[in-house]
Amino acid sequence: MNANEIIDELIRREGGFVNDPDDRGGATKFGVTESTLSGYLGEPVDVDDVQRLTVDEARLIYERLYITSPKLDALASATVPRLLDLLVDSAVQHGPPMPVKWVQRTVGALDDGLIGPLTLDAVQAFRAAMGGDAELFWSVFRQRLEYYGRIIRNDPSQAKFARGWMLRMGEFARPLMVMAPHERQGPLHAGGVA
Repeated sequence: MNANEIIDELIRREGGFVNDPDDRGGATKFGVTESTLSGYLGEPVDVDDVQRLTVDEARLIYERLYITSPKLDALASATVPRLLDLLVDSAVQHGPPMPVKWVQRTVGALDDGLIGPLTLDAVQAFRAAMGGDAELFWSVFRQRLEYYGRIIRNDPSQAKFARGWMLRMGEFARPLMVMAPHERQGPLHAGGVA
């Protein structure tokens, strides 16, 4: 998937304006929080500013803050096109450093949350050793599921969002479940789950 397709999917998943008092992100529109909008604009904003956010502005925010700036596009995969989609979606929900750390832990790089030459070299070596990105995808997928579990364990009020989070994760897994068995090797499949 390219950046535009990924952003289209993010906007579809996130929907329009939401201001759920239990959502730790606060008011959002197209998934862009008040805090994110404020950081992007470099000035304080309020809920009304979030409500006025346009799709075009949201697209720019996603491109700059969640793809280009954290260099997630450098991890795009030819063998598992949904890898970048999973990483960007994770960055939007959990902050850009978190999915980068998941990648770094998988490939044995220092997990500092920043993509630099050492991380990219480790990713390339991992890809070569594994014959592609299936293992990397499933490792990030598993770590994200575990992260959701920690969110709920640390704040049980967040359990109300678990169903939506799992449906979201299903969107990433379903297309890959049709891969050939040798391509599905990874932590999620080691126990026979397919």
